[in-house]
Amino acid sequence: MLRISIKTAAISLLCLFISSCERGELLNSEADIIEVILPDMPDSLKVGDARITNTRVRVPHLAITPGTEAELSKRLKTLEPEFILTPGATIENATDPSTRGDFNYPQQYIVTSEDRQWKKHYEFTFFRNLFYKTEFSFEHFETYSDTKPYYVFFEMDKDLGKQEVWSSGNAGFAITAGNAAGDEYPTAMTSKGYVDNGAKLVTRSTGSLGAMMGKPIAAGNLFLGNFNLTDAMLPGNGALKATKFGVTTVMDEPKELTFWAKYVAGPEYKDASGNVLEITDRPEIYAVLYEPKLDAKGTPIQLDGTNIKTADNIIAIADMTAEQAESIRVNDLGKDTYKQVTIPFESKLPFDATKQVNGKYNIAIVFSSSAKGASFEGAVGSTLLIDEVKIITAND
Repeated sequence: MLRISIKTAAISLLCLFISSCERGELLNSEADIIEVILPDMPDSLKVGDARITNTRVRVPHLAITPGTEAELSKRLKTLEPEFILTPGATIENATDPSTRGDFNYPQQYIVTSEDRQWKKHYEFTFFRNLFYKTEFSFEHFETYSDTKPYYVFFEMDKDLGKQEVWSSGNAGFAITAGNAAGDEYPTAMTSKGYVDNGAKLVTRSTGSLGAMMGKPIAAGNLFLGNFNLTDAMLPGNGALKATKFGVTTVMDEPKELTFWAKYVAGPEYKDASGNVLEITDRPEIYAVLYEPKLDAKGTPIQLDGTNIKTADNIIAIADMTAEQAESIRVNDLGKDTYKQVTIPFESKLPFDATKQVNGKYNIAIVFSSSAKGASFEGAVGSTLLIDEVKIITAND
């Protein structure tokens, strides 16, 4: 089934507008899954938002006991998701008939563009959303697609395999990027990390189209969580709501966040209206452990850009101070050395070890090349290089 909602009207119209302008065609040639809407689940089954990449749809779940795993398996046998596609596109399930429609097995979908000239294959799977890692070196990355060649970082686990837990605003920047190369997006890799590769975050101009939309810059950002493109195109707090922070963790109580970084500020700081301000840009780096609240359906609610530092369900937070931000400034990114920073976690609520081992907590780590980038303030050219990140826990 397909459904186009009011929520996604803005992104749908914009996709159609851009497609028509760039190619001069009446019919859209995009073949993308924009959003997946799942049917209501019982309160005992905690299922998160679908994570959509160029070729995959992955839905996280927290069915971690034998009883809930069996209940989820039963529901997945007859699941009927709804898809929101790029304008005019169609979708078909191309899975082998023996397992078609049973989401206990990977489902294969083909999306065909409105002009019928392009097809895109997606694999749709559910995955167990438990995250154990506490060290991150940014050695695993790939490009999203040939036409949108921005970088996507992921983790590798010996038991769970590829974990697509890192996200950024690159998908939003792609709307205004034109033919930009992967290194010209706000979030990219660098081969000159502290050890081997690292992450490179740069505040970029979004050009005339971005300015017209009231979003003149895009800060380089990287965070544990997921990015909702449809929310990003909504007015008001849409951009803040688009960043869904946190992945489910079973790590021990966090005590410190440590990393290696260096930073240079862009030459001219502007607010969202384009006014030049006498401000020197600075990066933002923090980590938050929190216990997600549940919505009316029992689904965990991720914190977002409107409440990631202020919510009343935060267990602990490690937030880089202005002095620490100043300590990683360098004159020459190529020649000057990385600096190590250690930020202690400040306790907000008691840590419950029983909730921790049962996957009731989320961890978010957030990096940005402009501290006020979410409000579209900052200096174009501000650059943050980050590598060898570690959360030190109580049992380390």
